Amino acid sequence: MPFPMPLLAPVTMTDRPATDVNMLRSSVRAALCVSRLLPCTQPAAPTPSARRNQMVTAGGQSSPAVDARGRPPLTSRLRPPSLPLGVAGWRAAQTARHFPHGAFTYTFARPNRPGTKETWMSLSLRGRALIATTLGLALAGPMRVALPADAAVDDPAAAPSPSGAGRIDASDSTLSRPQVARLLEKDSTMRLDSRGALYVVDPVRTPPRDLATATTRTESLTRSSSSLLYPTGDTFSLHSRPGATKTIFLDVDGTTLGETAWTLAKTGSSQPAWDPAGDGASFSAGELAKVQEVWASVAADYEAFDVDVTTEDPGTAGLVRSDADDTAYGIHVVIGASSAWGPLCSSSCGGVAYVGTYAEIGGSHQPAWVFTQGTGNSAKSVAEAASHEVGHTLGLTHDGTRSAGYYSGSGLWAPIMGVGYYRPVSQWSRGSYPGANNRQDDVLLLSRMLGYRDDEAGVSFADTSLLPDDHVGTITSYRDRDAFALGACDVGSTVTVSPATWASDLDIVITVRTTKGVRLGSSYTVTTTGDGVTAAGLAAAYTIPAPASGKPPWGDLVVEISGRGQNSYSSGGYDAYGSLGSYVVDAPGCNLEPLMPGAMNDVTATVLYADAATVAWTPPTDGDLAPTAYKISVNGASWRTASVRATSMVVGGLKPLSTNSIRVRAVNGLVPGPTETVSVTMPALTVPGVPASFAATPGTGQLALTWSKPDDTGNAPILGYKLTTGSKVYAPSAASVGALLRFLTAGTEYTLTLQARNKAGYGPALTITGTPTS
Repeated sequence: MPFPMPLLAPVTMTDRPATDVNMLRSSVRAALCVSRLLPCTQPAAPTPSARRNQMVTAGGQSSPAVDARGRPPLTSRLRPPSLPLGVAGWRAAQTARHFPHGAFTYTFARPNRPGTKETWMSLSLRGRALIATTLGLALAGPMRVALPADAAVDDPAAAPSPSGAGRIDASDSTLSRPQVARLLEKDSTMRLDSRGALYVVDPVRTPPRDLATATTRTESLTRSSSSLLYPTGDTFSLHSRPGATKTIFLDVDGTTLGETAWTLAKTGSSQPAWDPAGDGASFSAGELAKVQEVWASVAADYEAFDVDVTTEDPGTAGLVRSDADDTAYGIHVVIGASSAWGPLCSSSCGGVAYVGTYAEIGGSHQPAWVFTQGTGNSAKSVAEAASHEVGHTLGLTHDGTRSAGYYSGSGLWAPIMGVGYYRPVSQWSRGSYPGANNRQDDVLLLSRMLGYRDDEAGVSFADTSLLPDDHVGTITSYRDRDAFALGACDVGSTVTVSPATWASDLDIVITVRTTKGVRLGSSYTVTTTGDGVTAAGLAAAYTIPAPASGKPPWGDLVVEISGRGQNSYSSGGYDAYGSLGSYVVDAPGCNLEPLMPGAMNDVTATVLYADAATVAWTPPTDGDLAPTAYKISVNGASWRTASVRATSMVVGGLKPLSTNSIRVRAVNGLVPGPTETVSVTMPALTVPGVPASFAATPGTGQLALTWSKPDDTGNAPILGYKLTTGSKVYAPSAASVGALLRFLTAGTEYTLTLQARNKAGYGPALTITGTPTS
C-alpha cells in the first residue's frame, strides 16, 4: 500500500546544481526500486490530506503525532538510519533530525570553487524509503545506508548476539524484507531492532464490546488437588508429543538466561517463577493446576502438528538449532512477572516475541515472553498469550479487521492470532471472518515449519482403518476425515467421540455407516459457552438405531470423524478450518472385531530410484473376507490402491538418503485387514553419468549418431538429453537412442557433445567428433 506522502519531501537548497539534486533523488529512487520495496515509478503528487501531514519547514510548527490512519509514528518504532558516506561528491554535513510524524532529514554539503561557500542540500525520507534505510539495504551507486552502532532507546537488540555475529542474516527469518516493510506499515505493534530483525510487542487487551463486563473467566486461584488434570509430580515434566524433533518449552518455574538479542542489560539474567497466587516461589496445588491447564491449552492449539509442547527443559540441544542440518530445535517461552516487562515494552504489554525466527541458527532471538503483569494470572489468558507469541516466532502475524489491529472474535469464537482471551473457542484462522485484514493460512504455514502428526487413519471414508489400541486419533486439517471399523454394534448402544484434551480446538461431528457405505446417521452437538474457559458441546454421540422392519441386521459398522464449525461467522459462529485436534472413541456396545481380510504375506520393498521403490507381496491365505483390493501408504501419507490381481506396485514420494516406512494391507470394500510394515533405506539422488556408446557414423552430408542410456542414472529415471554442435542445441527425448544430423558440410569436422538429464539436472558431457562425406 503506498505511503500517503511523497517519497522525497520538498527541500530548500542554496546554490544547488539541479543535476546533483536530481542525481541524488534518482539514486535513492533507483535503489529502492532495485530493493523491491518501492514500485519503479515516479511518486504521485501528495494528496491534500498528505500535504496537511507533511513536515513543516518553517515557522516552528510541530507535526501530528499520528499518521492519517491514526497509527503511532514510524519514528517511534524505527532507528533513525545514518548515511555515513558521501553522495556523488557530497559529504554528510549534519546529523539526521528526528521528526515525530515519520520522516528523517539529512543534510549534505559539497565544496564549490575556491573562494565560494559550500553548497548545502537537504533530503527527507518517508514511508517505505524510511523503512528501507532502517532495514540497512545497500543502495545503488555511491550512496549507502547503514545502521548506527549505538542503540535506540526502544531497541532491545543493542548488543551483538552471543555467537559474536553482527547483523542478523536474512535467512534467520521466515519473512522477506518486503514483507517486513509491509508489516511495519500496517501493524503498529511491530518493531525493528538495530540489526533489522522484526519483533512484536503485543499490548494488554481489554474485553471486546460485547463482553465489556467480562472477567478473566477463570476459576478461583484456590483450587483443590482433585482439580488437577494430571498427577502433581508430572507438572514440570508434561509432554504432548514425546520424541518429536520440534519443541515448545513453556518455562513457568523460573530460569537463568544468557546473552541474547534482547540483551541482559534490559532483561536481566535471573527470571522468576510464575506465581499466580502471589504467595512465593513454591507452587500450591491450585497453582500447579493452573500450570497444567496452561500446558494443556497450548498443547491443544498445536495438537495437529509434529511438535512437543512441554514443561520440562529440553536443554540447549533441544531448543537451539546448531546448523542447517540440525532438525532438533524449538522455542523457549518465559512465563511470569519478569522485570523485563518495563524495558521491553514500557510495562504495557502481555507478550513480546521476534517474528519468524523459530528455525533460526544460533537461537539469538530466544526467548519469547509472556508477562503475567499484563495478561493477568488466569490460565486461559496466559495460555492464549503463549500460543500467540509462539505463533509469531513461527512466522504468523496478527488477525485483525479493517478497523482494528486485533480481532477479538464474536460469539463463542476468536482467532489465536487475534485476541482469544475472552472466547471459549480459539482456533487458527485464514481470515475467513467478515472484514479480515490478514489472509495468512495459519495451518499451512505451521505445517511447513513443524510438520503434521502422522495420521492414524486415512483422509476419507474410503480409507477406513482399524481403531488404534488406545482409541485415540487426530484431525490434522479441515479436509481430514478419519474412519474406523467398529465391528458389530448392539442396537441402542451409543458411539461417543470426545476431545482427548482439555481446552480442545476440535468441534466434532460423526457419521455412522455400514461397511457397504449405507449411512445410518450423523451426530453433532451444539457448542455452548461452557464455563467461559472451555466450551461445552464439543463431543458427539450417536445411538445405533434398529433396522427397518423386515430388513436384515446392519452388520459391521464404521464411524467417520471430522471437525466442523457452527453456524456462520456473521451469526457468532465459526467454520471448520481451525477445528483440529485429538479425540477418543468410546463404543462399549461394539465388539471392535470386524470381519476382515487376512494379513499380507512376504511383503518386501526394493529400491528402484532415489525416491521410488517396488513393493511386492503375496495375497493373504486366511481371514474372514477375501481381498477386493490392496492399499499401500508411504511414510504415513494417504493410502494408494492396487488391483486385487496385483502382486507388486511401484511407489514414489520416498525420501532420498533416509529410511522410509511403507505400510501394506488388504481390504474388502471399506474394511481393512491387518497392516504389514516394511522399511527401505533410499540412496542419494545425483545427476546422471555420461551417456554410453556415443558414436557418429559419417554419411553424405550427414552424421548418424547413436548412444545408449548412462550406466549411472543418478538413481532417477532419465528425462532427456542435450545434444550440442556448434551453436545449435537439440533436445532428444528420454527414449531416444540416436539422431540424424543432415545438411552438413562435407569434409568439415563437427564437434558433438551429449549430456543426459534427470530430475537432479544435467550430467557431465561426452564429446566426440565426426566428419560428413561428400
